[in-house]
Amino acid sequence: MQVKALTDLYGFIVQYKGQPYYALDDRRGGFSTVINIETGEKKFLGGGFHLAVRSLSAGDQSLITLWSTKNVTVYRMVGSKTTTVQVIPAGTNGIVTALSPDGQSVAYLQFNDFRHALLRIMSPDGYSIEFPILADSIVWGASEKIAFHKPVR
Repeated sequence: MQVKALTDLYGFIVQYKGQPYYALDDRRGGFSTVINIETGEKKFLGGGFHLAVRSLSAGDQSLITLWSTKNVTVYRMVGSKTTTVQVIPAGTNGIVTALSPDGQSVAYLQFNDFRHALLRIMSPDGYSIEFPILADSIVWGASEKIAFHKPVR
């Protein structure tokens, strides 16, 4: 019961440095403060942190997807360097993404005015292949939500 009340208050749980935290929404699309679920310790991270998704089994080796209202940006992290792999426009009626189990590919659906979408898969280098398969959801690899510091342009 206590966990549900806290997720209602804070909105989401993220992984940060290998530990689960509640994220405190900053009302600008990100968060700057987290609370350790196990210890209750509160940490101020600073600005620029956002909820992002990576492959659960690939962990730090996974591509990372960051959602906004207009698009999904796919990032790759190597050491402390973050690079943009691709920006996928949301389409007229939204987008759905899923990471492969190894975290090296992203499947996505961009919905048109009729809520139809063809399955597309993006390779690790950012090239996409379109398949003649209409879909409305994707089930692929397990993912986890992480605290991600969005790079400044």
